[in-house]
Amino acid sequence: LVNPALAGANDCHYFMLTHKQQWMGIKDAPMTTSFSYQGRLPHNVGLGVYFYNDMNGYSIHQAGQISVAYHIPLSDGYRYKKAVARDRQLSFAVSLKFFNYGFIADELKEVSAGDMAMQDLSSKFTINSNVGVYFTSYGFFTGLSMTNFLRTKMPAYSKDLEPNTAITGYFNIGNAFTLSNLDVLEPSAMFKFDFDGHLGLDFSLRYDRDMPRHKNFSWWCQATYRQNFDGPYQGIDILPMVGFQFNKFHIAAAYD
Repeated sequence: LVNPALAGANDCHYFMLTHKQQWMGIKDAPMTTSFSYQGRLPHNVGLGVYFYNDMNGYSIHQAGQISVAYHIPLSDGYRYKKAVARDRQLSFAVSLKFFNYGFIADELKEVSAGDMAMQDLSSKFTINSNVGVYFTSYGFFTGLSMTNFLRTKMPAYSKDLEPNTAITGYFNIGNAFTLSNLDVLEPSAMFKFDFDGHLGLDFSLRYDRDMPRHKNFSWWCQATYRQNFDGPYQGIDILPMVGFQFNKFHIAAAYD
C-alpha cells in the first residue's frame, strides 16, 4: 500500500482484508475497511489493486488504486523456498488512484442548516498517481515511492479553500537476518516526508518463528516506534503487532 513497486514482487497471489477502528469508545469515530490484491503475471509484470471505505462521523471517503509493476530479476534465487535468501530484484511501478468523498446527507442536513459551506452535500471525485522503485538482494531491501504525483486538489466544496495535495515520499530500508533454520529477525526503517516540509520516521523490529513440529504453522511479532517531527500530528506512537500463518491463511492484529 505504501510502495506500488512491491505489487507482484513474489511469485504468489495475495488477497487481504483489513479493518481499522480508531478512538475506541467514542461515537462516530473513524472506521476504515480495505480490500487488496497483488500478484505476479507473466513476463515479470506485477498487478496490485486495493479499495477502501473510510467513515468518519458524517463523512464517507472511498478510494482505490490500480498499480502495474515491472520486475527485473538480477540473479538466480530461491523464489519458492520459505527463506530470506530470495531473488535479487529491481522493480518499478506506476499507479492510478481515485477518490470519492461525500457525506451522509440525511443525517448531516439537520446539523448543517444555515452553514453556507455545507449546502452542497453531493459526492466529489478526483484522481491522482503514485510512482515507486524497489530493490531486494536476498535479505536486504530498500525502496522509494512518491504519492500524489499529479498535485491535484482533494474533493473540494470550496476550491478557494482547498490546497493542492502534497507530494509525499516514503523511503524504506531494512534487512532480514536468518538466526537459524527457524528464526528470522528483521529490523527496518521508513522515512516519510512531503513537499510541505513534514517529516516522520518509523523504526520496526520483526521476529518470525517457524514451528518445527507443525510445518504449516508459523508466527511473528513486531514492534514499531513512530515519530512525527513537525506538522499537525507531532508526537510518538508505539505499535505492537502479532500475526499467525496457517498454511496459506494469515491473520494479524495491531494496537496503536
